[in-house]
Amino acid sequence: MIAPHGLTEVYAPPEGTDTGTIDAFSSASQSTIHQHAGTLLSEIVDQRELAEHYKRPIVFVVHSLGGIIVKAALNRSSATEGTRLKEIAPATWLERNSETLEQVGDAFAQTMLKSGPSLHIYSFREEKETRKYVVFNTIVVDSDSAKIRDTREEAGTIPANHSKMTKFESSDDVGFKRISAQLRRWVQELRTDQAISQKDYIDCKSSLETVDTKLPIANVRDAHEKTFHWLFDPSVVSFSGWLEDRSDSSQPFYWIQGKPGSGKSTLMNFALRDSRTVDFLGRESEPPWIIVAFFFHDRGTSILQKSLSGLLREILSSILSKLSRLVPLAVAIYKKLVKKHGRRRYDWELEDLAALMRLIVEQRETRIRLLLFFDALDEHERDNEQLVQMLQKWRESADGYYVNLKVCLASRPWNIFTEFLGDGPNFAIHHHTKEDIHIYTNSRLGTFIPGGSRNLLEPSS
Repeated sequence: MIAPHGLTEVYAPPEGTDTGTIDAFSSASQSTIHQHAGTLLSEIVDQRELAEHYKRPIVFVVHSLGGIIVKAALNRSSATEGTRLKEIAPATWLERNSETLEQVGDAFAQTMLKSGPSLHIYSFREEKETRKYVVFNTIVVDSDSAKIRDTREEAGTIPANHSKMTKFESSDDVGFKRISAQLRRWVQELRTDQAISQKDYIDCKSSLETVDTKLPIANVRDAHEKTFHWLFDPSVVSFSGWLEDRSDSSQPFYWIQGKPGSGKSTLMNFALRDSRTVDFLGRESEPPWIIVAFFFHDRGTSILQKSLSGLLREILSSILSKLSRLVPLAVAIYKKLVKKHGRRRYDWELEDLAALMRLIVEQRETRIRLLLFFDALDEHERDNEQLVQMLQKWRESADGYYVNLKVCLASRPWNIFTEFLGDGPNFAIHHHTKEDIHIYTNSRLGTFIPGGSRNLLEPSS
């Protein structure tokens, strides 16, 4: 085994679990996968019961079928109550390239929600095709299937095919360097965590984390597979060029405007999930880009789904979960609030959240690259002047080097947004979706009408 340079404090248990040969796509294999998952979970708990390993966080580096088994093990840990198996899921940091069985994958999405910021994931996918049937080449796990599709997940690539992407000849292999760099980042975060009171750290992050802010995004339907790809075509709109622009004169804001019901939320969700977004930003960027999304929802049941407080809590919890060097800034404010209000479970006020975000944007010690997606600005529950002023302060404070900020925003073309964003890069979505509507309508009608594969509607000229 090649050990990443600089990870001297890491304990790697001896190899021992043999998964044998499993057909991951047969119905009989499901019980076998869960048996291996149960065995893996029990062996990890046995190892952690040793005094020197009990408090150690856990990092899984897995590939293909190994990813399925680890996810099944974490699902079982998350669903267990009152036993020693319960502690494994919250302690986990997962690095993987895994094929997802639907049953395991759906349950794992719930496991991530329950685990909150304590579970970290970085997904790698293959860049090269695998030879199949002598004459055909194929990508075994495409860019969408290689991801869990959680907003906290980070993703990258390895320049190899599916079978060779985890087989390294030396520490100079590009794939090994990329995995090692991520492992070192995580270890640095853990070292920072240990320098702060564990209780302060956990309570501070828990006070910011909330499931409510993620629900509006989760409820947005995925785009039809053949629609919205024009977003990354520079001959149609300037979005890809905006992502690529690293010049000193680059614009921090990109505005997608549109009429009600024109598909803005679906397009924003598409941009957030599509791997080309990271491709245009630059996968080799150092530090890597942190991508966070918040979709305002004025019909939401929680005030956090339609307020600046909810937006800031989502941004801050995501930043702190991925960049622990900034955690001391949050803990310092949190401890003052605890002392002032006399309780550790404290709902942050807007002014406290804004102060913490301002500290992060104005600091000049830790480099951060931040891409934000804000949808439905017109559904913000208060005066939008406050929202615009906050964005303006961020633009003035980000220096482009220590703090590199890009914000993609979507809204109706109200005057306040037109005045603030209209002179920067933007487009009106309803000017580009006629063909998408044609494709979607034909697809939907084709499921009910015989011969649905042919065009049922022709776009008007």
